[in-house]
Amino acid sequence: LRSGVIGSFVYEHLIRALGNSYLLPLHQLDQWQAGLPAKPETVKSRVLAELGDRLLSPTSGRRYTEGPSSLFVKPAVCATWLALLAKVGCILQCNASVRVGFHGSDGNGYEGIKLDPLGMDSSKVTHGAVHGHGLYFGWDYALPGKYNKGTPGMCVAALILLNDVDNHNGRTGALYTLIGTSGIVVHDTRYVLPLGLLVPEMEPEWALLA
Repeated sequence: LRSGVIGSFVYEHLIRALGNSYLLPLHQLDQWQAGLPAKPETVKSRVLAELGDRLLSPTSGRRYTEGPSSLFVKPAVCATWLALLAKVGCILQCNASVRVGFHGSDGNGYEGIKLDPLGMDSSKVTHGAVHGHGLYFGWDYALPGKYNKGTPGMCVAALILLNDVDNHNGRTGALYTLIGTSGIVVHDTRYVLPLGLLVPEMEPEWALLA
């Protein structure tokens, strides 16, 4: 298999594992890390589009499709995130979880996230200040929709590793701060694995019932 296929396999397996609510196979993490490509790649992904349909469509009113929706395979970021996952999963498994977050930005921000080999380019992504410095994510489209300047419904999806034991929510040194039940501010970006850009159909042929 060429590197892009292997890299997208790792990302898509993480998405499938999360979507089906089963524990990630920690014994495979070393094998996954070894299979990551040497350089960042962008790969079209039906699995990512399906994630958008499942988690974003109810609040964005849009349908997502393979092609425009693409994974941002970032080997260095993924390796660091998988190492944290292995540590947290083995030591603090009952106190840790993984959630999908969504980040809205403008065209420059989305391009910066795509091109940044180390994650999400902090000089280009949209930052907030109300809940402290960090990367802001919503659990659905309501929060990222306020900051998205691209096609309505567009946003970046990311996996966020939550560790309640290590995090002191709302205190100095916190890994993240929850924004009520609507989203999260991640202060330590090592705990964020950008998945890719979700792009809806330009003119969807259907509309969700209100």
